[in-house]
Amino acid sequence: MNTLKADDVRNAAQKHGWMDIHERLIGNRLDGRIFQKAPGRGRSVCPIHGTSKSNGRGDGFRFFKDAETSGGGVCNTCGKFADGFRLLMAIEGWTFPQTLEEVAKVVGLDVGSGRVRKDAPPPRVRPKVEAKPPNDTFIRNLLRRAWAEAVPVTDPLAAPLMRYLMRRKLSIEPIAGLKNFRFHPSLDYVDDDGVVVGQFPALLMGVSDALGRPATIHRTYLTENGEKAPVEEPKKVFPLPNDRSLVMPVEHPRFDGMMVDGGGFIRMGEPQAGVLGVAEGFETALAVHLATGMTVWPCVCADLMERFIPPEGVEQIVVWGDLDRSGRGREAAQRLKASAWDMGRKALVFMPSLSIPDNAKGIDWHDVWVMHGQAGFPRFRTEQRAVMPMAVGDAGPRYTDRVERNLQPIHVQGPCSTPQSEGIRGLIAEPSMRSAAPRTGLLGRLRNFVKF
Repeated sequence: MNTLKADDVRNAAQKHGWMDIHERLIGNRLDGRIFQKAPGRGRSVCPIHGTSKSNGRGDGFRFFKDAETSGGGVCNTCGKFADGFRLLMAIEGWTFPQTLEEVAKVVGLDVGSGRVRKDAPPPRVRPKVEAKPPNDTFIRNLLRRAWAEAVPVTDPLAAPLMRYLMRRKLSIEPIAGLKNFRFHPSLDYVDDDGVVVGQFPALLMGVSDALGRPATIHRTYLTENGEKAPVEEPKKVFPLPNDRSLVMPVEHPRFDGMMVDGGGFIRMGEPQAGVLGVAEGFETALAVHLATGMTVWPCVCADLMERFIPPEGVEQIVVWGDLDRSGRGREAAQRLKASAWDMGRKALVFMPSLSIPDNAKGIDWHDVWVMHGQAGFPRFRTEQRAVMPMAVGDAGPRYTDRVERNLQPIHVQGPCSTPQSEGIRGLIAEPSMRSAAPRTGLLGRLRNFVKF
């Protein structure tokens, strides 16, 4: 009679290491190379359904990244197996008591006491294989090829992107004329192990470094019917060439000789009347633009957003923060606000006022757009001058008159179509952020800053 307790076997398996248990029990059913790599990196033909490929090969199965302690894995066809017991039962067809017994034998668990015997076999030591980073030439060719194979977002081939945006109540119109947005009809999805999982339609967005130079490409993988692709990371950033970085030291806009870390961004239109919005994600930035008419640049993530350096000619930034349970979105927004004021730029932060749903990690302004439309946003479209008084109080007639004279129609301008002669040549046609306007002297910036 089997008197093994599931908790005793589970604890013993976690201490022993599930990868060694799997190698001993089902190693003959998997590609042996999967055990030579870190969990989650290796791939194998699925031991349950095999493969449909004529050559008998496949890469449908992989262990979870935490498989050493959980023992779980996933197959693109068969689904997920949360722990080692479920995985072994599915592969071998064992019952749960049978699985407990087989695992207990491997870890040397004594049935009576529930303790590991002293003569239990130690786990096998697997060699660590460190992946070699791709060289610079490979990265540049990869970026050029992906960009060259892509088409404008208004091309008929970009129908999956149209469907994706429509599903999310967004429009392609604001990015239709921008040169650093393209669509790839069938882009390879490569996992962390360098294995091509499949080909999917993808939205490509050129990412600039803190100086406005083309740095790399952000890609969002989709399906033909306009949903996110069924891959581990639908949103990814290509590797960067050696002379590019998304976090880099730049000169402080106010103090000569002082360096600060500047973060990368995606240039989505041109600032209007000295006002520029900033957000973490592309969909949030697009939703804010549709609701308010404001130009908003996405910064990919919170780490880059909090390091954003406003370009020359921008007098005020409006930060559209994400409301996360962790508080990271608010923290990044407040840090950017503080650094903008330190640089002599006016700044304010808007956070969603909605409650975070129970099953969600957070909520952003795209969620507000989906649920409430334009009614959920501050009103900027009718009177653009209202932005500044909301930031610093009643500015008085002098500010109002100046903004009315400079007020521009609310629209999104496309970036310059002249190719860059440096970096990834011709990859993204956009002007340098630092050459958009002549540098204002320190005295002039201070005068503009204190007169409010």
